[in-house]
Amino acid sequence: MTSPKNDKINTHDTVESAHVLDERSLFDSDGQENVGAESEDTPLNHNRLPTFVIGKNNANYRNFLDANDLSGDDISWVPHTVGHDQRVLDEWRELAGGDPLNIEDYDPSVKYQFGPHAAGCYLSHFKLLKLLQRSDPTLGAYVVFEEDARCVRGWRAQVDKALALLPQDWDIYYIGGRPISYFNKFEKEARYGISLRQDICIGVFGQANGPLAPDGSRNISKADPYWRAMYHVHSHAYVVNPRNIGNILAVLEGKEGHEPIDQRLSNAMASGRLNAFMSTENICEQEDLMDVYVPSWDGVTPQPWLGHFGFPDAAVKRHPGIGENHMFGRILLDEDDDPKCTGKY
Repeated sequence: MTSPKNDKINTHDTVESAHVLDERSLFDSDGQENVGAESEDTPLNHNRLPTFVIGKNNANYRNFLDANDLSGDDISWVPHTVGHDQRVLDEWRELAGGDPLNIEDYDPSVKYQFGPHAAGCYLSHFKLLKLLQRSDPTLGAYVVFEEDARCVRGWRAQVDKALALLPQDWDIYYIGGRPISYFNKFEKEARYGISLRQDICIGVFGQANGPLAPDGSRNISKADPYWRAMYHVHSHAYVVNPRNIGNILAVLEGKEGHEPIDQRLSNAMASGRLNAFMSTENICEQEDLMDVYVPSWDGVTPQPWLGHFGFPDAAVKRHPGIGENHMFGRILLDEDDDPKCTGKY
C-alpha cells in the first residue's frame, strides 16, 4: 500500500456517499452473500468477480474509479486501517509477532517500511480477507485493489481468462507488483564482463530463483497463460481464491515478526507455503510509480514486468556491470535473445 511521501495521515476524513464495504453490505440479514448492485453491462453478471478497493477516503475511491474508467456500482470501497495509532501497532504485533512498537518513535509524515504505515497496510488487507473468508466459496474469485492502482482497460477479461487456466489449488494471483529474480551464485573463474545481459545468458550467475513457467521450469514466455510467482512484492492489485483464503490468512497470522504484508507473502510463496501465481505482463501499476516505470503508458497495453534482479555479494564486488545487490530491470528479457538465455532469468 502506497501513500504520498511526507503526507500526514488525517484520521478525520469525511466519508461521502460511496459503495462502502462493511459486514452488513457483504452479507444480508441471513448471512447470505450480497456483493451489491451490478450494472447490466458489467462482466460481474457473467463471471461473478466481486472487486474491492482499499483506500483512505471517498475522494480517493472516486479518483480510482475515474482513473480506471470504472463504475462504482460493482466495486466496493473498503476504508483502510490508519496505522499511526498505538492500538493499531499493538494489534499488528499481536497478530504477526515481533517486538513492541511505540507510536512516539515515528514521525506521522514518514512512511517507515516497518512502522505504522506497514501496520495499517497489513491490517487493512488482513481484515478484508478475514471478512471475505465468510463469503460464498463457490464464487470464482475476489479482486483486491489499493486506491492507487492504475490498470489497463479490459483487465477483467484478462483475469477471467487466466483464472480459467490456473491450477485448482491456486491461492493468490497477482496482476500488479514487482517480481524479483534472485541469482544465488557467481562463477568468478568464468569469462565475464562483456555485458551483464550476456553474462546472465551464458550462466555466469546460474539460474535465477524467479517466476516459473506453468510446467515448473524457468523457461518463461509471454505466451504462457500465467506464471508461478516465487517472490513478488507490492500489494496494490491481486486476486484471491475464495476456497483458499484460509491459506493466506494462516500466513498473515503466523508469529514471524511484524513486517510488510508483501514481504510476508513473498517469503511464503518462495518457501512453497502459498500457491501464488502472476499474469505474464503487468496489468496494474501504482500511480506514484508510473513516471518511473511506465512513463509512456497508454492505459491500454499491458507492460512487461519491471522488477528486480538480486545478485550475491561476490558478484557485486567483482562484476563491472553490477553496482548493488538489487538491480532494476525487465524480468523477461527481449524475445530476440539468443536461445541459450532460455531459463536463465
